[in-house]
Amino acid sequence: MLAARRISSAARPMARSMATTAAQMPSFSYEVADVNGLKVATRDDGLPTTALSVVIRGGSRYQSTPGVAHALEKFGFKDTLARTGLRMTRETELLGGVLSSQIHRESITYTAQFTKEHLAYFVELLGDVVSLPKLSPYNFTEKVIPLMRLESEAAQANPLHKAFEAVHQLAFRRGLGNELLSGGSYPVSRDDLIHYVRQTFVRENIAIVASGANASEVQRLVAENFHNLPYKTVDGKPATESIEVTETRPPTAAYPGIEASATEYFGGEARVATNSNIAHFVAAFPGASNKFSEGGAEYTILANLLGGTPAVKYATGVSPLAVGGGGKAFATNLAYSDAGLFTVAVAAPTENLRNVASNALTSIKDAARNVSADDLKMAINKAKFAALSANEGRASGLDSVGRAILETGNAVETKDLVAALENVSVESVQKAAAKLLEAKPSVVTVGKVHKLPYYDELL
Repeated sequence: MLAARRISSAARPMARSMATTAAQMPSFSYEVADVNGLKVATRDDGLPTTALSVVIRGGSRYQSTPGVAHALEKFGFKDTLARTGLRMTRETELLGGVLSSQIHRESITYTAQFTKEHLAYFVELLGDVVSLPKLSPYNFTEKVIPLMRLESEAAQANPLHKAFEAVHQLAFRRGLGNELLSGGSYPVSRDDLIHYVRQTFVRENIAIVASGANASEVQRLVAENFHNLPYKTVDGKPATESIEVTETRPPTAAYPGIEASATEYFGGEARVATNSNIAHFVAAFPGASNKFSEGGAEYTILANLLGGTPAVKYATGVSPLAVGGGGKAFATNLAYSDAGLFTVAVAAPTENLRNVASNALTSIKDAARNVSADDLKMAINKAKFAALSANEGRASGLDSVGRAILETGNAVETKDLVAALENVSVESVQKAAAKLLEAKPSVVTVGKVHKLPYYDELL
């Protein structure tokens, strides 16, 4: 207790200075422009490095065939009509750059990081990747499929990944419930991939985000190097399947884009039997979308309030989910464009899981009844730090910026984000916690399930 008091008293002047800093902080704003139907967001902080991302509305939520979004993500930087994959790799290494790709339930992102003087080359390279893709049988069979299989097998070996995938399927069934990676149960064909490229690689589906670059220069280079991208519509009307295309690239005229129905929440309980002595439990509740006006700020604060991840390495931590019980637990707020999941995850030896999971669920009940002003202040400070550090990072968060632009046409202002977090009250957090417990949960238990409890046995 003495140590806790010392930390609290030492933190008070820091908290006051943080409030002042928040009011006067730089905005980290992105300048958003429409460049021939492409959304381009840019900010220049004057530093010598640049990160450039192409964010495509084409994650697993939208896929027409299980695993095809994963295949498209892995096809990034393989071959284009202008460059081979080997050439891209060698030229990038010669310029000291780094290329990467990322899949999300709502997007696929291709990113290049480099020193600022090489901006023109990497805009051209990323333009080739999405404008002139070469989906050769060799790359698909010899490179993409093995990469997908390797990544999927590694993910399936992680019981927490399995639990979160199953929770999404229980919660949403389709759309956001689609499996993020290729599970191997349904083979993806090259024809599936070609069809998906035609649906996703269209101007209306793509946002380009640059951090650390001049806006007018980026916009000029995008206009020069992304001109081969097709449109989703012709004269305001949907394009038809009759438009002639080649196997290796999308059409320059138009092609029908992807569509997604509104997300509906369902819920349920599933149990995955394994022979591991470490059991995993995930309980998810319907939360809010990534729009803070719909309650996202309260769930973000609640996740930081419950915590579970200590601020000091190897320490236990003092948040409700971090305190003992013979296992580990943490809370997460997963927010998407039109839905969200608030999750509590537990990992513990089989004999301890009941106690740890019960304590974790009790912590939500306790938050619904009582939240102290000091605990709320701590949670707000943690959430602000996470938000600000993500915005300060060179490449971190570019995919979320791109998704926001594709959804709303605007990038989220850092000042607005911080203001929304600071405006969360004790009453609104308690109300959010109470609302979670009123909903039907999505629950997955992984381990020796014959020894593990069901959700209703933990309350």
